Amino acid sequence: MAKLIYVPLGCSLRQKLAEKLSQQPLGEGVLVLPNRLLTDDVRRTYANVETMGMDTLAGKLMNLNGGTDYKELSRRSQELIVNEIIEYIMQNKQLTGMTTHKQL
Repeated sequence: MAKLIYVPLGCSLRQKLAEKLSQQPLGEGVLVLPNRLLTDDVRRTYANVETMGMDTLAGKLMNLNGGTDYKELSRRSQELIVNEIIEYIMQNKQLTGMTTHKQL
């Protein structure tokens, strides 16, 4: 089962998570970061860590769930998809220690 690790706004575990992923086989995980500068920085430092930007995440999720060749979705489409996923996770109590999705 996939694990979703989230951190509070303003907090970064980028280096710690990249280091952990670098010790695992390629394809075992992906580090999702908010912009290209951060993804490029991780790629330079950890050549064997797969990274993607937030803009790519929604399309990847759609393709993994039966979509057909989604590449980049509009910001509004991304927001709707991610909100639906968060609501599902919250309803199934898969995020511990949180009472509302607004804490993400």
